[in-house]
Amino acid sequence: MMNILFAYNTDHKNNDYIFRLIELTQKLNDAFVYSSLEEFWEPTRKYDFIIINWPDYLFRWKVEITSLDLKKIKNTLNYHKKNETKIITFVHDEKSHFSNNKNLQELFNICYSESNTLVHLGNFSLEKYKEKYPTISHKLVYHPLYNSFDLDKSFSEIRKKMKIRKKDFLIMVPGSIRKKDEYDFAVKVYKKINIKNKKLFFLRGNYFINSRFNYFNIWYLLNKIYLKYIYKIFINEGYLSNEKLSDYLTISNLILLPRIDILNSGNITLCSQFNKLIVGFESGNISNWLDILGHIKIRENDDLQNLNKLIDNKITQRINFKNKVQSISNDLIIIEQLKDVFV
Repeated sequence: MMNILFAYNTDHKNNDYIFRLIELTQKLNDAFVYSSLEEFWEPTRKYDFIIINWPDYLFRWKVEITSLDLKKIKNTLNYHKKNETKIITFVHDEKSHFSNNKNLQELFNICYSESNTLVHLGNFSLEKYKEKYPTISHKLVYHPLYNSFDLDKSFSEIRKKMKIRKKDFLIMVPGSIRKKDEYDFAVKVYKKINIKNKKLFFLRGNYFINSRFNYFNIWYLLNKIYLKYIYKIFINEGYLSNEKLSDYLTISNLILLPRIDILNSGNITLCSQFNKLIVGFESGNISNWLDILGHIKIRENDDLQNLNKLIDNKITQRINFKNKVQSISNDLIIIEQLKDVFV
């Protein structure tokens, strides 16, 4: 019997990834799986394994980590390890997306260096962290398939419902835009695509718009209408449910993934499940998965002169991305990978 604790609360707005990971872990023989952040800090039972996904989540995404916080996490991890609990940390990020706070980065270093096992979502971080932490066990567990989206919607019916013309070539940016560089990269790629009736949709484009009165906020507000009517660039400013996101992905012709300086992205798995071609940035494990699944990978300094040819070639090949990702990241494969983690 294995008692496994996910240091994560599932009773509020959550990440679909966590639900899938917990669901698949529960399918392991003799596994009793619990999920609670409070149990991580103040355990009421003995656990064989504790799973950390995002170090900054342990402090509820607090960006101003103090020296007392660092002492607290060290003491807690030491307590668990003295009780023969193995610490397993999934390496989603190399650093926080939200702050450059020195102590916040140290929080990542502590969680990674004090783990018994680091789990990677791709070969890039697997090889990199093997060198960085040679005495720690390193395992590979692929990103699981999503099961909370409707993959069977009709392209033509949804376009009709949303009053989108058949001839429009829709390019979607599905994930949050975390910084202006990502926005600029997406627009740069979009402008290079020489396809008639193209339109660009940022489905969560306002992530970087906040209450601070800065240059980019002013630029954004002044240019939104101009972008829409001149360049056919549309920016969604509200939360999209999985149902609505399913609609947008269903009617898309191409996905742009402008992730810069980041390790992983679940959008590669999700958009492949919708059988959509992705143009993505060469970064971390993202680069590995773009190659494995047959998508288009570009670099930061590429002049993009060959981009239209690459897109035409991929469309002509009629690659079934849905079949490819389902054959590589299906539940049976990931369960076998998880078995290798909990040893």
